[in-house]
Formats: sequence, C-alpha cells, structure tokens
Amino acid sequence: MPSRSLDGQIYCAIHGMADADDLGTSRLIEARADGFVLIGQAAAYVWVASPRFTLELEAAESLQPSGLVTICADA
Repeated sequence: MPSRSLDGQIYCAIHGMADADDLGTSRLIEARADGFVLIGQAAAYVWVASPRFTLELEAAESLQPSGLVTICADA
C-alpha cells in the first residue's frame, strides 16, 4: 500500500494546522505513512485519519473549488 503521508499534509493545509507528530519513533513514522495526523490543542492530542485524497476520486474531487466548471466528464 502506498504512503498516505501526502493525504495528511493536504488535510493539515485545508484546516490551517500543523501535524504534531514529531516522527520520533517507528510507530509515529508508520502513523504518518498511514495518513494519520496528530492534532494538539491545549493539553489534549487526538489522532485524525485524513481522507484518502490521493487514493479515491471522490475525495480528490472534494478539493476542487466550488463552482469549478470542467469540459471533461471525468476531470
């Protein structure tokens, strides 16, 4: 299975946040590769699974701006 690290980066960019995962252990590196983002707010940290932007067409299409007009049926 390919790395989903880019999915996590896209998720963070959309929401204007940084991934708190410091990649300090092999488990944290694996979590990043699986598309998980560590969100840190105040004293709590939560793992979030990013959408499969790079693996599923529907998720990728959700990144297009609203009102975008295409000339192709499968943009």
